[in-house]
Formats: sequence, C-alpha cells, structure tokens
Amino acid sequence: MEPTAYAPVVDTLERIPTIVVPLVREMPEALRQRRPRPGKWSAHEHACHLASVHPVFFERLDLMLENEHPTLRPFLPEQDDPKGLKLQGDLDEALDRFTRDRAELVGRFRALRPED
Repeated sequence: MEPTAYAPVVDTLERIPTIVVPLVREMPEALRQRRPRPGKWSAHEHACHLASVHPVFFERLDLMLENEHPTLRPFLPEQDDPKGLKLQGDLDEALDRFTRDRAELVGRFRALRPED
C-alpha cells in the first residue's frame, strides 16, 4: 500500500505494543491485578482485553473487504466476558499474543490497495 493520509494511524497502531507491553511489565506484580475501584479493570485485565480484541478486528476487516455494506455485530467486552475472567488469564501469553496479532493487523493494513 502506498503511503496515505492513514499512514500515521497505522504507524501508531504498530508502535502501541512497544509502549503498552513495557508499561505493564514494569508495574509491580503485586499491583497488576489490583482494580483502581470497583467496576474498573486492572492493568492485567486491560492487557488481556487487548490480546482478545484482534480476532474481532480481523473479522471486521474481512467483512469490510468482502462486502460493500457489511453488518458489524456490536463488541461489548464487559458483556461478552464474565466478570473476573480476565484476571485469570496468563498475562505473559496475553502480551505476546497482543504483540503478534497487532503486527499481523498492521501488516494487513499495509497490504491494502487503494481500491480496498
């Protein structure tokens, strides 16, 4: 894909793991699962959420490329995920998956043609 007005957005999407992953890893382990207040996610939960959203992004990108007027189903993570489940997720695996999936998403964006 040739550089476009969207290139800065894609560049930023690509950089996010280099910012988020070190921030989460530098946080004291004892604080990673602490919620700032009831009903708000901990750093651990946010990181696991970031790892879980890419399948939705891939599905939506495919729908938009395959259909002129795609129907996108709502993504409501607080409703799709039972409370507390993300606290049980493997943080290291989630951060690795987030980094891999984000690289794949950025690669797909960069491979788009202007007609896409």
